[in-house]
Amino acid sequence: MADCHIIIIMTLRHKGEKMKNKLINKELIERFMSDNNLSKSAFCRLCKISHQTFDKIMGNEESLTLSPVFKIARVMKIHIKDIFYK
Repeated sequence: MADCHIIIIMTLRHKGEKMKNKLINKELIERFMSDNNLSKSAFCRLCKISHQTFDKIMGNEESLTLSPVFKIARVMKIHIKDIFYK
């Protein structure tokens, strides 16, 4: 898939468990930021994640823990499963 709005996460780790080939809905995060007039810095502050972590989520990082994804879902007031493409 060449769509720039889809990120393939090869390995997600949470409490030692691995999840493979999950797709994060990058467009959903970008739309939330736009709708709420949030800069990258403001969004990271709200989610209590670093800019580096945000870049991993929005980039093509091969491994990522689920903790920051849970934080983003909480701020966006959505279920964690809704961040991932089905």
